[in-house]
Amino acid sequence: MTKAAESCGPAGPEALTDLGWDEDLEAAFSRYSGPYIAGRVACQHKTAFDVLVLQGSVRVGVSGALRRLGKVPAVGDFVVLLDHPETGSRMIVDILPRRSMLSRGAPGEGAYEQAMAANVDIVFIVTAAGADFDLRRLERYLAVVHASGARPVILINK
Repeated sequence: MTKAAESCGPAGPEALTDLGWDEDLEAAFSRYSGPYIAGRVACQHKTAFDVLVLQGSVRVGVSGALRRLGKVPAVGDFVVLLDHPETGSRMIVDILPRRSMLSRGAPGEGAYEQAMAANVDIVFIVTAAGADFDLRRLERYLAVVHASGARPVILINK
């Protein structure tokens, strides 16, 4: 796929460390050599993803092999792209290990988990202080955030 026309993220990082890249991700990516590059998912558009790479933001798809495994990237995931510069095409071929994952039960009959965001450090929960305040809803949100591995911050709005 090509450079994203209307990207969800900035033009491109100076370095992957600007996006949260660390030694653990470097070690996980070290098994790839050749035409592979790393990036971070900034936005999802049904079956396409905007991924931030050093060259900027690119819109890519997911490989069939990854889809058959039932692995779909989430916003915030660090991914491995197979890069074919001669044809100008790139595709996501792997998802690097996640530090955290904000998820929910998928809608419908299936009992599988649907990832909403990955590698999130802090989640802000905003709730009203008036008649709409619901302690049980706040507890549900806190449970989801704690299960994800992120830290919750509760903001009460007037």
